[in-house]
Amino acid sequence: MPTMMRDATISFPMLGDWSIDPSASFTLFGHTFYWYGAIIAVGFILAMLYCARHCRRCGIKPDTLYDFLIWMIPLAIIGARLYYVIFQWSDYREHPLNAFKIWEGGLAIYGGVIAGILTGIIWCRKRKIPFGAMADVCAPGLLIGQCIGRWGNFINREAFGRETAAFSRMGLTLPGRETVYVHPTFLYESLWNFAGFLMLHFWFRKHERRFDGELILLYAVWYGVGGGRRRRARAALHRQAPASAALRRPRERRGAAGRLTFSISFPFIHQEVLIHERLP
Repeated sequence: MPTMMRDATISFPMLGDWSIDPSASFTLFGHTFYWYGAIIAVGFILAMLYCARHCRRCGIKPDTLYDFLIWMIPLAIIGARLYYVIFQWSDYREHPLNAFKIWEGGLAIYGGVIAGILTGIIWCRKRKIPFGAMADVCAPGLLIGQCIGRWGNFINREAFGRETAAFSRMGLTLPGRETVYVHPTFLYESLWNFAGFLMLHFWFRKHERRFDGELILLYAVWYGVGGGRRRRARAALHRQAPASAALRRPRERRGAAGRLTFSISFPFIHQEVLIHERLP
């Protein structure tokens, strides 16, 4: 079974006898845009508005946050696109200029987060602003963006888990084939991220931060716990589908490289927080 089924009709038996076949793209001003990118953009905007509303509690002024986002957002998009192109280079080798056609889709969230973290460390050092405080401002926004962004996987019929007969199963029906029922892991992650956002939101409202970096640490723990469960569900699918190895290999490499980069980056993030904790 392939790891992406864009031509499949989607159904959820728990919601009754109905199905949906959403298009993966739409046309605007003569150009084709993919819903995946549009959904990520909506997540970015909502995350930015939330962070701007609550940033003062971390000692960051809204104007300072906007100055940071002016740098961070385009660099995060470039990072997400670069990360995707590197691990999908076979799709661009013959036509490398197509790598600039970002409106045709192809963003990797790991690349965006990594670029955002590196931008934050450098920018905060230049502006003499505690990186931990800025990271705490952005932590709930990350969960908002990831919660909404996962619905791009729904449109693409990707990032689902192994076959199942569970109550929450999602049906995928390719033309002329029988329906396959799988775990909608994109939905699990979206709900997990939403619960994590609520946890950080109410924690932040009822508790004063004890140190810069507290919220981003809670985010890392929450996301890591949920990520481990999702990877196990998808790994089972991969074991069931040896014929799709060529299709899934780039995505596996992207995920593994992203987790490795996060592991390497964490000590530097922690050091950055400690540096500002020691400043008078």
